[in-house]
Amino acid sequence: MSNGSKLRDRAAWIEGDRAKHYRNLAKHFEEIAKSETEPRTQARLAELAGEYHRLADDVDRQNERSDRGGAPAARPRDRQSKKDVPGV
Repeated sequence: MSNGSKLRDRAAWIEGDRAKHYRNLAKHFEEIAKSETEPRTQARLAELAGEYHRLADDVDRQNERSDRGGAPAARPRDRQSKKDVPGV
């Protein structure tokens, strides 16, 4: 992950845009997977990227529900538990 993308990712997290943060992580894993030569490692990295994309989609859906008056979305500074983050 380059310095520029690290800064953008950190800014997204600080601003409370968790979905963007997770998409940035997914992109990072996809980039690593492209350069990986070991098939099992490449597959696992691609799997992690997919999990982060799904997590970002879930966050977007939660935010949409909140915008429509449904269940409240997490506040920007709320921390996620380790079980909410793929690969942790």
